[in-house]
Amino acid sequence: LYIINFNPHRRPLGDPYDLDGPHPPTLEQITESTFVTFPDDDAGPAKAWLVSQRNNPQWKPLFDATYGLRPREELYDLKTDPHQMYNVAQDPAFATQRADLERRLLDELRNTNDPRLIDDGKFYETPPMSGPSDETRRTLKNRKNKS
Repeated sequence: LYIINFNPHRRPLGDPYDLDGPHPPTLEQITESTFVTFPDDDAGPAKAWLVSQRNNPQWKPLFDATYGLRPREELYDLKTDPHQMYNVAQDPAFATQRADLERRLLDELRNTNDPRLIDDGKFYETPPMSGPSDETRRTLKNRKNKS
């Protein structure tokens, strides 16, 4: 499995709104409101619990695997790593496979005029594809007004 993360500086499940600020969202808020933090992950008790355990050394690796930044390239050997836990993209033993998969993926994206390759992917950086939703803006504004 080969993945290119075109914006590795961005988190795959959204930004961690206010988690380390003076008024972090409560467990109940994270359980009930998708957009209170990591807005690309639906609200619920599993999300709330994992976010609440983010600084616990036992659960931090799982939190990082779920919400952390990703490298530009990921390559997983599905024969030996079916759960995709060990990224071998930088392993010299996989250099030939990585280069071949990169070429094939980029060829396919070019052939289909994928927006990620046009104008540096700006299509995904402008509304309605990017930016906080109206609900997120309201949630953040309400939280700031309460402080």
